[in-house]
Amino acid sequence: MRPVALEEERGDLVEGADPRLRGAEPVRSLTGDGRDERMGALGEGDELGQDVRGPNLGGNDRGKRPRIGRLRRAIALYTGDFLADEPYAEWALAERDRLHAVAARALRALADLHVDDPAVAIGYLERLAEVDPLDDDVQRDLLTTWLRLGRKSRAARHYQSFRVRLMREFGERPNFELSHLAAAGSSRERA
Repeated sequence: MRPVALEEERGDLVEGADPRLRGAEPVRSLTGDGRDERMGALGEGDELGQDVRGPNLGGNDRGKRPRIGRLRRAIALYTGDFLADEPYAEWALAERDRLHAVAARALRALADLHVDDPAVAIGYLERLAEVDPLDDDVQRDLLTTWLRLGRKSRAARHYQSFRVRLMREFGERPNFELSHLAAAGSSRERA
């Protein structure tokens, strides 16, 4: 299975999508805050793109199931870095980074959609931590969820590993302490 399948299958993931748009070149767009964001061939109306850019987590559950289904299919198609066997092919770097970001956003959206069910959210957070192993926010959410599930020893081992990796790569410590996460979780349970 090729990682590029995410883009090739994009038209199939959006219900009612025009089959002629499958595999079409992504559209570039500047977001309101000046960031350059690459979108699928369907542009702003692309439902999968809206799901990946950020789910509506308000009280309205209408449309939540189809959104979850599309996001699950999207991450199932991401099997690793684009052209991982050619890590230094300059022409592939931008596409590799873009697909990596799309997969990370889809995993984050799924974890956020399951925030009330930590047993489901943990799977998405574990995979997200593999995709972005040095992201403090991802690691904090993963550790917090493990603590919510009562998996304290796993959280402690992972925190130590993350701390060492961050120190080795950047000479920094995490911007949070495991003891603070545990204390915050305990106070939430009492409330």
